[in-house]
Amino acid sequence: MKLKISFVVVVLFFIISMGHASDGHRAEYRIATTEWAGWSPLDVAEALGFWEDEGLKVTLVHYHGGPVLIDVIRSGKVDLGCNMVGDVVGMHNQSPSMVILAEIDWSHGGDMLIQKKGFDLAGHKGGPVGIHYDSPAIWYFMDKFLKKKGLGFLDFRIVELPPQDLVAQFVAGRMPFIQHYEPFAGRAIRQGNGEVVATSADFPGIIPECMYGLASRVSRIPDRDIESIIRGWIRAAQWSNDPKNWDQYARILSTRTLQGTGPHTDAQLKGYFKAIRIHSTEILKQRNRPGGGLENHLSELWNFMAKSGKINHWKTPLDILDTRHLARVLSEDKPLKALK
Repeated sequence: MKLKISFVVVVLFFIISMGHASDGHRAEYRIATTEWAGWSPLDVAEALGFWEDEGLKVTLVHYHGGPVLIDVIRSGKVDLGCNMVGDVVGMHNQSPSMVILAEIDWSHGGDMLIQKKGFDLAGHKGGPVGIHYDSPAIWYFMDKFLKKKGLGFLDFRIVELPPQDLVAQFVAGRMPFIQHYEPFAGRAIRQGNGEVVATSADFPGIIPECMYGLASRVSRIPDRDIESIIRGWIRAAQWSNDPKNWDQYARILSTRTLQGTGPHTDAQLKGYFKAIRIHSTEILKQRNRPGGGLENHLSELWNFMAKSGKINHWKTPLDILDTRHLARVLSEDKPLKALK
């Protein structure tokens, strides 16, 4: 009898001890990113320990180019990612379902439409147009520009190529009209006798970007952890937007966000930063509120895709959206005061 009682006591002690250990264990998450300045607050949050302050262990996984983000999200290799809203819509439209947690920034000049100097775009109708990512975000941006020329994106054959290959094909003259983003766009212009005919800044808000994930996976992440991840982003975004942090931010941007893309001068880094709009807390509130800019963009994008015959799995404009975690963080006075 004593042996049985002792065994029960040991088991109970073990269970209680495990419970205490799990209480002190930091949840671990993986977030996908790529070489784009708009998502640099992810690198800032990791470098400066903002997620550690939230009691989380967050690992950033850097990938080369946007299309790979589709595979790593769908395969469960990462928990969350950042992407253009239109890219996430494209993933959601093909199923399985995605969920957008927050609009976080804009491309504001960093995405460009580039052609060979003197190129006759109208005469190229039916020919190939190169893009770095075959998604509704790029279709919509390109279509907005082409409409001014009496054309549309369906008038051309869209060819998706990895960032470096797209530059090479433009330089070689095989793709005389392309869409690309910095820092690759500048390289194409310099090396390929190119000229910019439009940027995302010509259509403010045309390419909003977001934090998102596979809906089935996000549903398994505790609300408090999603909110902690978002809180870390907000803190990093505010820090990144503060001019007094430029020198340290520039090092993070160059060595982490843009790792593997070659050396960048301070002037180039400032140019990349100028071509994005990382949302302040006030802009986050405005863009993500009910009836705000993000909802309007999703409705416009849905209508564009419906008219283009591109709607599949995406049933209604807002069925992809869940900003309640962001709303809770933005309503917390104490954490937001601490971030100023």
